[in-house]
Amino acid sequence: MKRRKKQAIVSLGLTVNNEITKVEFPAEMLREWLCDLKLAPEQQTVKFDFKIDGKQYSQDFNITTDLPTIKRAVKCAELLIDIVPKSLRKYLTDVTQNFSRENVSAIIGREEEIEKAWFYLSQNKRNNVFLVGDKDVGKTAIANEIARRIAINDCPKEFYNKRVLMLNPELLLKIESNRSYKRKIDKLVDFLENNKNVILFIDKVIYMKTDIELLYVLYACLKEYNIPLIVTSSEDNFEDYFYEDQSISKYINYIYVKEPELNEVEPMVRSYISKLEEEYDIKISDKLIKYAIFTSRLSPSVSANPGRVINIFERAFLTAKRKDKEEVDKQCTVSHHTWNYTIHRAHVNHQQHQCNNK
Repeated sequence: MKRRKKQAIVSLGLTVNNEITKVEFPAEMLREWLCDLKLAPEQQTVKFDFKIDGKQYSQDFNITTDLPTIKRAVKCAELLIDIVPKSLRKYLTDVTQNFSRENVSAIIGREEEIEKAWFYLSQNKRNNVFLVGDKDVGKTAIANEIARRIAINDCPKEFYNKRVLMLNPELLLKIESNRSYKRKIDKLVDFLENNKNVILFIDKVIYMKTDIELLYVLYACLKEYNIPLIVTSSEDNFEDYFYEDQSISKYINYIYVKEPELNEVEPMVRSYISKLEEEYDIKISDKLIKYAIFTSRLSPSVSANPGRVINIFERAFLTAKRKDKEEVDKQCTVSHHTWNYTIHRAHVNHQQHQCNNK
């Protein structure tokens, strides 16, 4: 027996018999009504007709204030419905659904990359984007920002019905039984073939090249399924395993995500610093924030900004908490560089010791 599809319901406060009453509507019906609206440039209100117990009613909605609220309510209701099969939820995460349940701050300073991504993803063919760059430069953050904007309808109209689903190929590769692994891949392929309102996000796409089954899934997404695809890759892996692979490179679009200039980092990390202040109940001055960003290039970390700066603040707040301070001071910030330098020197000394013993 075919399972009945769960219906998303939206509750609206409407005026019925001169009283405000909560009325429930199928989200699909409201979405169709919103899509069919034809608004004149000077129009300020729109009429909504509905039935209760066989009686016809109508309600005027303000275009500027009411319609955006209804659109968000429809989206929230739809995102409550799980579309990923239970058997795949360990490997396939509905990122858009998660963002609809959390109050997540927007990322700042990546508008050019995000606009390019919308353009590539909206194409009828070759609708994919490879985000290429150094470690912690913000590739995954851009993909998550696209999912967050879809969750609140702050996206191009063609993406209103989309869901961003993140595939974790690393977890799939950990399945020990060949039979179980093949079964999961078959279910994944069947799901992708039959769900056209999906944007597939693969973080660290290099894992897809380590197994013939996963490589087939990647090829199929690029060539056959016509599913919008977002992937992240280091620059070296991209150039060695994708750009040089003629069977893949002719199907892909790519964006190099560059490390921001120091003066661009502060607005990117401000919201994250605010979260750290709230989490640790510790303050940090604007002057010290600028100092930490300015000195971030001294760190031997392999991470790029803004990730490197975020790492500095995480350790600075943790150090301040351990020392029972009410505010992060310069010593807490510098301790990150000292710690990193100590680890770096220990690694260098270990390598030198091994060379001397050869």
